[in-house]
Amino acid sequence: MHRIVCIGALYAERDAEGPFDVRAIGARHIGEKDERNLVDSFLDSLPGYDRGMGPVLVSFNGGGFDLPVLRYRAMALGVTAPALFGRYGRDYWYRYGRDHFDLCDLVSGFGASSRPSLNEMAALLDVPSKLQGMEGSQVEAFVQAGRLDDVASYCLGDVITTFRLLLRFALVRGELDARTLGESEASLDLAVERLAKQRPILQAMLRSA
Repeated sequence: MHRIVCIGALYAERDAEGPFDVRAIGARHIGEKDERNLVDSFLDSLPGYDRGMGPVLVSFNGGGFDLPVLRYRAMALGVTAPALFGRYGRDYWYRYGRDHFDLCDLVSGFGASSRPSLNEMAALLDVPSKLQGMEGSQVEAFVQAGRLDDVASYCLGDVITTFRLLLRFALVRGELDARTLGESEASLDLAVERLAKQRPILQAMLRSA
């Protein structure tokens, strides 16, 4: 059974037909918070009685991996997670809705074609991807070696790549045009540049790197 050692997220907003504005990006690991607090903190960003509808989630294979792991770990840790189950107006589990965009599911036509990896999609779009070749299969060894900051950087790399994929997918769907795509990517690059001051390895995630 998997355990959660790190959670990374990017928060972006968009007004009407305009570009995406990246407001925050970050990751926390179990060296900073225990697993229960990691899960609690993430769940606190989802809808609640006093927070309206809450954010739309975007993931890559989140429906097949991330959300199920989060659900199982919430059960194991005894964490209340009603926002995951449509309690406050968002249904993140509904595969065909607009509350959770699982990009892996969407680009494969919900399994009608083969499901690509995030690395394959990054190569297709010619955008930065895995940091120094690190793969998910290495995470356990990194955790055992105490390299939690490296795990957080890896997690952030995936977050950044997923957002770039979202922007390109929005362009293809006609939800962004060339101008708003460029402005959205520029906002992301500014956020990555700020983050790279604390994590220089993330310079590799910039489009100009």
